[in-house]
Amino acid sequence: MGGHARAHAAYPRSVAAWPGAVRSYRLYRAELRHNAVLANRRNYSLWRVVRLHAGADLASGCAACAPYAAAGDASFGAPRKCRPLRMTRKDSSRAIAADLCRLDVGEVRTGVDLRLYSQWRCGGPADLLVAPRNASEVAHLLSYFHERSIPWAVIGGGSNLFFHDHGVRVPLIHIGRPLGEIRVSGDRDRLHAEAGAWAPRVALTAMRAGLGGIEHTIGIPGAFGGLVLMNGGSLRQGVGENVLTVDIVDADGQRRHLNRKQCGFAYRRSQLQGRKCVVVGATLQLKPRDPALMRRRMIEIMASRRKRFPRDMPNCGSVFVSDPALFASFGPPGAVIESCGLKGARVGDAMVSSRHANFIVNLGAARAEDIMALIAHVREAVAARTGRHMRCEVRFMNCDGEVREAHEWFAPEQAPLPAPESVETLHG
Repeated sequence: MGGHARAHAAYPRSVAAWPGAVRSYRLYRAELRHNAVLANRRNYSLWRVVRLHAGADLASGCAACAPYAAAGDASFGAPRKCRPLRMTRKDSSRAIAADLCRLDVGEVRTGVDLRLYSQWRCGGPADLLVAPRNASEVAHLLSYFHERSIPWAVIGGGSNLFFHDHGVRVPLIHIGRPLGEIRVSGDRDRLHAEAGAWAPRVALTAMRAGLGGIEHTIGIPGAFGGLVLMNGGSLRQGVGENVLTVDIVDADGQRRHLNRKQCGFAYRRSQLQGRKCVVVGATLQLKPRDPALMRRRMIEIMASRRKRFPRDMPNCGSVFVSDPALFASFGPPGAVIESCGLKGARVGDAMVSSRHANFIVNLGAARAEDIMALIAHVREAVAARTGRHMRCEVRFMNCDGEVREAHEWFAPEQAPLPAPESVETLHG
């Protein structure tokens, strides 16, 4: 009998043979596996799940095994190798959810339909979603994840994000309406908004206070935090031009304040996107302007958007970023895509809009796979015509919670979805 088989034969499979401290329904259901997780009986009852060095000696100082080595458990023996338990995804998510409910860090839900959190209305279920109500709860939540080495991801309004068809396994932090306070400072030229505030509402609040500079954001249907994170805007402007400071919570749960230079704003991106953190708010430096003039300008922007952009079908706005070099030679992305004859190009229920070619709309049952395949097809067609690959503005989250701009997933060794099998072009 090999070492692996002997180890499992020696391990007590019967709950009755285990010490009383580990007699648990959750552990009863857990399968015995190497390189998985071990329920720590000491600090965190039986709900806590910690990662562990498989094969480490019980007497070698492994932190997770210390309780066993110290107790000299006859059922485990000493010295012996770590034999971690593997809990199912469902068990693990429920265990974490139970802890977060006790910690009171916001609304906690399991098995959440992510189609409701992407404006493309596609994606699978999230194992666990937490919606903190303030920055302090965000800090406590990230501290909890950091101490236990639990991976996580953050989502907001979903205006530029879509999810894998199989869903997301890691806990998701949703920054939404509860974290949505907006206030004008006493200096009368500064406005502070929390990350969950709706971006058009921030623009309207500034207008009513007679503060100008962000009128171009009036038609962007997303959360303010996401707008800051990707330096969003319209008319080739970005909100980063007016950012004074950004409030974030780092992965270790520490709150920090960054100035504009530290954020590294560029066209439709910032250095915050490469930092493992949660944006919880930002302060804008604005200029006094006539509210009537700003209101008129906002009405013009909204009228233009209603005329040019599809509003009757789910979409995530502009798919591709306007490349200055491409713009100078061929025009904006929509015009370039249209010149390639791609209006109406379709994969499954994902279609290049017949109204604006830089929009991909969901005709009803589009999958993330369809959208990714159509994006790849459009990029290759434009590259064949112009010699330049367009960069995506929309971002894709895989099952492990990793987020990248959609085109960054197309390398063969990284592609999370299959290539398109067929592309149908509709005319008429």
